[in-house]
Amino acid sequence: MNKAPTAADELFNAICQRVPDAMEKHKVPGVALGITCDGAEFMRGFGVTNAAHPLPVNERTLFQIGSITKTFTATAAMRLVEAGTARRDLSGCRLSAAGRLSDWS
Repeated sequence: MNKAPTAADELFNAICQRVPDAMEKHKVPGVALGITCDGAEFMRGFGVTNAAHPLPVNERTLFQIGSITKTFTATAAMRLVEAGTARRDLSGCRLSAAGRLSDWS
């Protein structure tokens, strides 16, 4: 018996429908999308890993991420500051102990 789609299912599917056009617009060969919504995890792959070695992208595909980790880390740290669970003057080591990743959402 199939269960009726939840609002989170519908939201994820709506986002997934937009991914191919965004990939084409930005000339991105592949995307692995993962979203947590209302306690449910959704994952889907689109396209291929790269043009030179085109392997299908799925939820387990690893990509080289370059310098994006700095932006991610700074954003996560500022979310902790905004939530009042960390201070901007803490060192990175002390800040990393301030909360789990799930605390930042």
